[in-house]
Amino acid sequence: MRTRTLLLLLLLLLLLLLLLPLLLPLLLLLLLLLLLLLLLLLLLLLLLLLLLLLLVLLLLVLLLPPPPPPPPPPPPPLRLLLLLLLLLPLLLLLSPLLLLLLLLLPLLLLLLLLLLLLLLLLLLQLLLLLPLLLPLLLLLLLLLLLLLLLLLLLLILQLLLLTLLQLLILLLLPLLLLLLLLLHNHHHHHHHSQ
Repeated sequence: MRTRTLLLLLLLLLLLLLLLPLLLPLLLLLLLLLLLLLLLLLLLLLLLLLLLLLLVLLLLVLLLPPPPPPPPPPPPPLRLLLLLLLLLPLLLLLSPLLLLLLLLLPLLLLLLLLLLLLLLLLLLQLLLLLPLLLPLLLLLLLLLLLLLLLLLLLLILQLLLLTLLQLLILLLLPLLLLLLLLLHNHHHHHHHSQ
């Protein structure tokens, strides 16, 4: 039992080692896909945050009371100053987000390129494995052909044996007839002499 389990474990290890070159790119592909999904989610969150900030800004601008009628010497409009004061912290908040977005976009492109490369590698690997599988397929075909040839040989041998038996019977029949005739004659002659 122990030897059986050891053999099974060894077979499984061999199978894993054989499948590892195939499984490794697949695992990398899955990891890259997960990274892509995470980055996309992050981008969506950042965009949502930007939209929320813009909405807040719009609401603040809309809710501000209209400026009083300006006196003849026009001072800088209060709304514009307030807008600038609001925009400055917003810009300070948004600048790292925008930078992050700008950084994430090339990362996404790089990840997409990596995915394409991995897919190409997988295809190449399958094409490279094809020459390994081809001899096996040819071997199987040859074995099948050999089996068919053996069956044909057995059929031919059987036919030959049958024909030989038929020939033997055909050859022996006249001899048997002759023997029977001779015996009959001999018996008849012996009976006549008595």
